[in-house]
Amino acid sequence: MDHDGLVQNFFKLVQGIRLCMESRLVTPTLILVYCGIDIAGWLWTRQDSTPVDRRFIEWTSKYLLPGSPLKCRAVDIYGARCGLVHTLSATSNLSVQGKARRIIYAWGSSRVETLHEVTQFFDREQSYVAVQLEDLVVAFSTGLDRFLTDLQKNPKRGARAYQRAEQFFTDLSESTSQEYLRLAREATGKSQRRPSH
Repeated sequence: MDHDGLVQNFFKLVQGIRLCMESRLVTPTLILVYCGIDIAGWLWTRQDSTPVDRRFIEWTSKYLLPGSPLKCRAVDIYGARCGLVHTLSATSNLSVQGKARRIIYAWGSSRVETLHEVTQFFDREQSYVAVQLEDLVVAFSTGLDRFLTDLQKNPKRGARAYQRAEQFFTDLSESTSQEYLRLAREATGKSQRRPSH
């Protein structure tokens, strides 16, 4: 896959995130953002054997958090990802162990400042952190832009990412499937006759 193909794949993902937001589907929005970070982290890392948590946290620290208004840490976002993707909750092993704060989300007309103030009264252990959903989505989109620019500036890392992206899921239309079948038959010398039933 080339750079433009990678950009197109991420564009579709961001478009899906925005459609979910516009439809007020908060949970699917968050799941898509967290999966997008997973994908970008996998493309960014140097070694396939790098653990998921490390590549997620490193990508988030390098691309998502800098310059954003988010008051959470990369490990908080990773914990939120684990809780939401695995159990559809804010609780993860990291939050249970006290290594990550649970994220609570403000979105639409609700304000992160209000949630932050609520936690000041009821969260003496500081085990929660408030995040504005729209800020998280913007931070992800901005982080993606920086990441894709870095891939262009670093040919070695870019080549590795583009090679990994060859494994991306492809949604094949019937006409594309028929074209692949024609090419396969042509390459193997098999006729285009369909078996009779």
